[in-house]
Amino acid sequence: MTVIPTEVLLTRLVAGDREAENEVIERVQSELRGMARIIERRHPLPSDVPAEDIVHNAIMRALRGGSMQARTRQGFLAYLRIIADNEAKDVIRRARAKKRGGAYARIPVDDNSMPGRDRSPSSLARIVERDRRVHDAIKQLDDLDQFLIYERWFGGRAVDDLAQELWSKEADNAWDPKAEACARFYQRIKRRLPRAVKRIGELCGDES
Repeated sequence: MTVIPTEVLLTRLVAGDREAENEVIERVQSELRGMARIIERRHPLPSDVPAEDIVHNAIMRALRGGSMQARTRQGFLAYLRIIADNEAKDVIRRARAKKRGGAYARIPVDDNSMPGRDRSPSSLARIVERDRRVHDAIKQLDDLDQFLIYERWFGGRAVDDLAQELWSKEADNAWDPKAEACARFYQRIKRRLPRAVKRIGELCGDES
């Protein structure tokens, strides 16, 4: 049986093929579980809002929003991470607002059931457009900055881990964090990250 490349499935998904949609989601299950673990570590979610629900909502929003244009596995996952991160922050903001207004009540994760949230088509369109702009901005970075953003910002990897991986690809000698050359390389990678994040903000008009 011929296995259809993920890139082909994503092209079909963008065109509205529901079977391709199901196949793509099935192929990235392990990455989606990892995404949920990262969301759980990064964000103080309410105890009754599982990180898996955040990721599920991100998938639904990406697929229903009509702005998903990723044609590679990495691009698709990066797009989902952006939406999931925004979704988690939104849930946390609403949980804190509830606490300020009285006893905390359960906040449903489903987009259509969150109380007090603007559900007008124009509001949803603005959210989807913001996510699309961030995704498009990342694609305009050079290959190294894209790698750093994907792995550090969305993947949660430590800077020294990224520096070591990049060093192993560029240098002949083994990585030694105490060596002067490795220390300089680490600082160079560390300085690139905030510049890349700043550039994304500039490309998005500092609204994301």
